[in-house]
Amino acid sequence: MARTTIPPELVAVNAIQGTLIADNSVTAVHIATNAISGTLVADNAITSTHIAQNNVTATQIAQNTITVTQIADSAVETAKINNDAVTQAKIADDAVGPDQLAANSVVSASIANGTIVEADMADNAVTLAKMASLARGKIIVGDSAGDPSALAIGSNGTALVSDGTDVSWGSAGVAGISSSADGTAITIDSSEKVGIGTGSPSSILEVADPGAGAPGTVLKVYSAQNSAASDGLVFIHSDQELAPFTALNVRQDGTGDILNLLTDTTEVFTVTAAGTFGMGSGSGSLAGSIIINNDGLTGTINNAYYNTGLGWEVFDDLTTGDSNTVIGNQAGYKLTEGIYNTLVGRLAGENLTTGSSNIAIGYDSMGGGVVTGNYNIAIGHEALLATTSGAENICMGRDSGHDIQHAVQNVAIGHESMTKNVGGTGNVCVGFQAGENSTGGANTMIGYKAGESNEGGVFNVFIGEAVGGSHPSHSQAIGIGRSITAAPGQVSIGTSGYGKITSPFSSSVSWSGGSDVRLKQNITDSTLGLNFINSLRTVTFKWKPNNELPEAFSSYQEENVKDIETIQTGLIAQEVKAVIDGLGGETFNGWSEDDEGIQQIAPAGFVYPLIKAVKELKAELDAAKARIATLEG
Repeated sequence: MARTTIPPELVAVNAIQGTLIADNSVTAVHIATNAISGTLVADNAITSTHIAQNNVTATQIAQNTITVTQIADSAVETAKINNDAVTQAKIADDAVGPDQLAANSVVSASIANGTIVEADMADNAVTLAKMASLARGKIIVGDSAGDPSALAIGSNGTALVSDGTDVSWGSAGVAGISSSADGTAITIDSSEKVGIGTGSPSSILEVADPGAGAPGTVLKVYSAQNSAASDGLVFIHSDQELAPFTALNVRQDGTGDILNLLTDTTEVFTVTAAGTFGMGSGSGSLAGSIIINNDGLTGTINNAYYNTGLGWEVFDDLTTGDSNTVIGNQAGYKLTEGIYNTLVGRLAGENLTTGSSNIAIGYDSMGGGVVTGNYNIAIGHEALLATTSGAENICMGRDSGHDIQHAVQNVAIGHESMTKNVGGTGNVCVGFQAGENSTGGANTMIGYKAGESNEGGVFNVFIGEAVGGSHPSHSQAIGIGRSITAAPGQVSIGTSGYGKITSPFSSSVSWSGGSDVRLKQNITDSTLGLNFINSLRTVTFKWKPNNELPEAFSSYQEENVKDIETIQTGLIAQEVKAVIDGLGGETFNGWSEDDEGIQQIAPAGFVYPLIKAVKELKAELDAAKARIATLEG
């Protein structure tokens, strides 16, 4: 039999090449089934030009033999895929993305019912732009079958309402917003003003009085536990009396308080028709007053106007007192008829009763005595504490004027100043403990502990630190300086360190200074005498005007105020200094120089050289007399 096939062993490797085979000379009938496998075909050996149209069908392709790498880009077109040839089972998960779909290629007809569920859609994947058009005014609702449906727009004036099962368009006046007989139940006008009980609201919200025959409560907010009027929380009334237990009452009939806050039947906050508001209960008229009081007012308060009170038990006994301002726990506690008082601080003016125009600021200031006095000022802890009928006193500082009772017209400024004074009048004590123990009157004590030791003395003037009298009861002494004393009828000026000068103004106008030998040392005779006096030149002169002095002098000023006409007698300081230096430069206290470099003369200092000059003249005179006696003898 003739051989129709060539066994592989008779064909050498690469013996048959494409150039040895004529075009179309090898057809399907020349190739045995499964004779050509992948290993017999070189890479890229078969191209689309080697395959006749429709020659490769599904039956010629083994399962999974064609993968993505065997398909050229754009090699598979829609025209090469039979209808329904590609099923879900033939598409790998996530194999088809937005890039694999042509625009508008997926339409509703291409999607089987139920094939797309919520899990298959990305968040925000469905937008208004991806939905079919919806007629203007329509809304999507669920129908009785549970399917979405479009609800057409309602007619003018209707609103969307529910019957508990479905929604539909209905009258806008349902569910509590409905018209009444006069059409004024609830009104919203064209300018968006809201009226309740009125068809023409004049403000953003107007609730109208229900009128005669209607319930007196315009607005009521009541407890959920009890809707009775007597258990209400907020009532705004028009013309009816209020039942007990109301927390808030606002009235407009003018017959009583216009605003009340109450606990049970007790008022805790009140605004009266007279314009008063206060916390705490009270009776009578409080026109123009502000009272915040946790304990309640117990006075009759018949005609007490324009008062301001803040604190526990303030104005507790107030009756007719007007225009008082009281702030602090129990401040003004006993005030009854006093007017124009200002009391600030715990217990400030606590026992002030009928006194008027007093000012007390500080704990218990003016708070100890039953105050009936007027025009006192007490500022500080227990300042003017004991005052009763005292008047026109000014005490500033802790315990200042502490014991003053009936004294008047005193001024005490400083901690513990004039503490012990009870009835002394007309004192001025300024400084820490100034006049602390003074009980007399008409004393002036200014400075740290000035006049502290003074007790019953009167008409004293002590100015400076610890300046006082030489005895606690001394009077009419004047002391100026530091830590010095002054005797009665005497003026003392100086300091404890450098000494003092005094002048007993009752008998002399000269000043005295300490000259006790016990104060001195290194005592020698002075050499300034007749030669010194003879060397001095006495002159007459007139003072220069202020505006001709060197501008560096403190006494220089553009307008003259000095007496430049009177002829003066004196010495020239520079000439005095030259004489002193010429005589050996002995220290001389009749000449000095101030801090501006101005040379000065102290006339009293020349007394001592004059004494020596007289003595020298006396000695010369005695010698002359002796010579004359000898010549005449």
